[in-house]
Amino acid sequence: MTDDDPSFVGRVKQRALLGEALTLAAGGRRQVVLLGGVAGVGKSRLAEYLAAASKAHGTRVLFGSCAALGSETLPLSPFISALRRLMRELGAEGVTAAFPEGFRVECLLSQLIGTLPDGEVSEYASVFQELITVVEGLSTNQPILLILDDIHEADPSTRKLLSALARTLDTARLMILATYRTDDLHRGHPLRSTLAELQRVRGVRQLSLDHFTRAETAELITHALGRRPSGETLDRIHTRSDGNAFFIKQLVQAESAGKTGLPDSLRDLLLGRVEQLPHPTQRIVQLVAMGGPWVSHQLVTAVAAVDQDELLTSLRSAVDANVLTSNDDGYDFQHALVREVVTDALLPGERIRMHHLYAAALELQPNLVPPEHHAARIAHHWLGAQRPDRALPALVRAASVAARFHAYSEQLQMLASALDVLPSVVEPQVTRLELLEAAAYASWRAVENDQAQDYIDQALADADPVIHTDRVAELLALRSRTLLRRGGQGALIAAQDAQRLALPRRSPTYARVLEVLSAALTSEGQTEKAQEVSQQAVRLAVELGDQELEVAARSTAGLAFSHLGQHELAVIELRRAQEVAGSRGDMAGLTRACVNLSMELWAYGRHEEAISVASAGMHAARRAGLARSSGMYAITNLASSLMAIGRWDTAEHVLTEALEERPCDVYRAYPHLVLAELAVGRGDSAAAHEHHAVASETLSIRAGRSEARLPLARLAAEIALLENRIEDAQDIIGAVLNGFHVTGQSVTSAWPLLTTAARVEVQARAQDVGPDTSRLLTRIAATLSTNATSWHAAALQVTAELASVQAPSPQWYAVAAAWEHTNEPYPTSYARLRAAEAAAVAGNRADAQRWLTAAAKDARPLGQTPLLREIDRLTSQTRTEEPKLGLTPRETEVLRLLAEGLPNKMIAERLVITEKTVSVHVSRILGKLAACNRTHAAAMARRLGLLGT
Repeated sequence: MTDDDPSFVGRVKQRALLGEALTLAAGGRRQVVLLGGVAGVGKSRLAEYLAAASKAHGTRVLFGSCAALGSETLPLSPFISALRRLMRELGAEGVTAAFPEGFRVECLLSQLIGTLPDGEVSEYASVFQELITVVEGLSTNQPILLILDDIHEADPSTRKLLSALARTLDTARLMILATYRTDDLHRGHPLRSTLAELQRVRGVRQLSLDHFTRAETAELITHALGRRPSGETLDRIHTRSDGNAFFIKQLVQAESAGKTGLPDSLRDLLLGRVEQLPHPTQRIVQLVAMGGPWVSHQLVTAVAAVDQDELLTSLRSAVDANVLTSNDDGYDFQHALVREVVTDALLPGERIRMHHLYAAALELQPNLVPPEHHAARIAHHWLGAQRPDRALPALVRAASVAARFHAYSEQLQMLASALDVLPSVVEPQVTRLELLEAAAYASWRAVENDQAQDYIDQALADADPVIHTDRVAELLALRSRTLLRRGGQGALIAAQDAQRLALPRRSPTYARVLEVLSAALTSEGQTEKAQEVSQQAVRLAVELGDQELEVAARSTAGLAFSHLGQHELAVIELRRAQEVAGSRGDMAGLTRACVNLSMELWAYGRHEEAISVASAGMHAARRAGLARSSGMYAITNLASSLMAIGRWDTAEHVLTEALEERPCDVYRAYPHLVLAELAVGRGDSAAAHEHHAVASETLSIRAGRSEARLPLARLAAEIALLENRIEDAQDIIGAVLNGFHVTGQSVTSAWPLLTTAARVEVQARAQDVGPDTSRLLTRIAATLSTNATSWHAAALQVTAELASVQAPSPQWYAVAAAWEHTNEPYPTSYARLRAAEAAAVAGNRADAQRWLTAAAKDARPLGQTPLLREIDRLTSQTRTEEPKLGLTPRETEVLRLLAEGLPNKMIAERLVITEKTVSVHVSRILGKLAACNRTHAAAMARRLGLLGT
């Protein structure tokens, strides 16, 4: 079952199960699927999707919706509704054609509408049997999908008939999909017993819909807006909606209209269930809302100030009505938006009073909340109670607790609030400079770079360089770190200013400044000076016995060695940093060491080692609270090595999971870069465009730096090649080759760019477009290091590619042999394919088949890629005995003129044949070469040497 509706989002697992059930039903094995989920989660939407997909595959769809209980509606209303719709579609005669003579469905409808009373229907067994006969009779002609929507509102008769259908018609070509709301099933709901009975019946499946993931929420918003939402918008809507599809759409509509609050329709819907509760229960719900998101029973008891029996009665009412949920000895709301509308509906005075009740209770009994939450909770409530004097010390304590748990965003939030209330406090126990410094570091750790710079500037303005010399030096060093993260401009100046201030020269402050200065020098390309400074920082850290600083200094030293091309020294320093960090439980330091080491190992093709180190860095980042920031580097390095050794599906899974962490700032770009690479390899230009756009936008602050500019340009050129936009690819490559200069680790990105540039050049020469860049590419390649095995193979590939403008060069044999030493299946398969082309053009079919067999062996596990399709195409062509890879002599003549750029009319005149005959020849040529158009065919003909001399 395939989805032809591009607006349908997610539900992959559920769609697969429904498709399997539908297939079984079509084969004569009756299926029943019970689809549950909260209101708005998308049950009806999934049912609509299934109905549309089923109709497209020849299934008859019967749809009936249950009416609300208590309305003036007949029993069995969904079945009546389904039959009426069927009769409107086919007419009474069409419906009854499948049944014995004398059986008339309109008579059954008349009987149902006219005589069947409300309530139990056990005495109307004949009516049940006739309805079962209708369904069975219809299923003899074609498979039937019977959809019963909202069976939580079903009448007793409908529930009984559903049970009867599920227990009979075992061999009918029938599938029943029954949807219901789980949040409407209170403890005494009659559907509960029906569901329990049905789940024991063979062929009945239970299926539930969860809330959308962040990625699915992004997809839904994108479809609604026609563009991808910003990260901030996505986070806000996903958090507020809790992934509920209906709520997502409502919030998107409100934000599109410029409204920050909830739409009135949604607010009324959410408040409706609360307003139906008794007034004492509503007050308890309000108290829980103000104390939330989760409130323990003991805390509710402390603030409610009502009789325990009365409190329990109210809580039971709220839980039974599915307004509150009961778990872990406490209470929460079924949905965050319900809590939001409840608190919004309170008067200002009511909010202040309730906050004061909570704050007073928590001060009197701190054990009412977990210890790690106490300071934050009490700070929140004193702020809400408008008592800044009581809130400030709690905010400072809460910030300290958040830092211990590596919750840097929460720490920053507490410190920002503390700075806001500080002017209102008469005798604060903390200074503004202390708060600004703490906020600057929290902002940097939370990757809030704009805020970090702002707090640094404020702190520097408040600090006296004479009195606070070391503090100013540390703040300048932090400014340098922040600027490095934002692209590097100004980072070296800030680090040098810090170095001049930091005294004495053997202090921890000076050592930290040296470490930052080394990173800034590396960023500016002053690698030799950077290496000297980093070694000085390492020595000083060891002398001071500061292992945390030693880890940082060795990580920076390793990076400096890497940029100098001294691979083994880089690995030694980084492994030592990894060991020291691991031995002392420094998770932040371990993350940094593993990131740098895994990058170095990946760059030199040591992928299995890189995978191990990057995995360790990923786990360390999670423990250090860095999963959304530097942990993304570890994950990207892991995925890059996985992709290099051919584990593409695993790499994609790792990256997709990582993006669920909601990486911030520049860190989100790198997973998208690798996902774009995967999409290009798989021939999915739409996905490649999408991921490349995200990476480009996020890396715009680093656009001038090689580590960002080179891979972005290469991927853009690869996408253009994939779409046969040769001139666009040439422009992209030409722009990045202008003033081309790389050093250090950038060589890792430079070689793939040059191999792509060489492919673009061959295509451009085949089409005779743009300037000839062969000499420029050769000159640039000669300046790059070939120390790594993959770099050496890439250098050979660039040379072979440029030598293959007229026909595949025998140099491809050496290229394939070089790539075979790298354990990288994709470039190895590509090189083998080109070697096979060279052998085929030389008439050596045996060698061509040998190369192709080896190429297919490595390429096939990667999936159905364009590379594999090209390998299979050439394999098929080299097996034929017909000369010129399947082209007849006349087709070769046509191809030669086509390659000169002649239109069909001129080709016809040259060969003295009709234009129609030329058109037939061109069509056959495109088919035999598997070319997408005339230009592509001409390029392939030149590369394969099909045009002769």
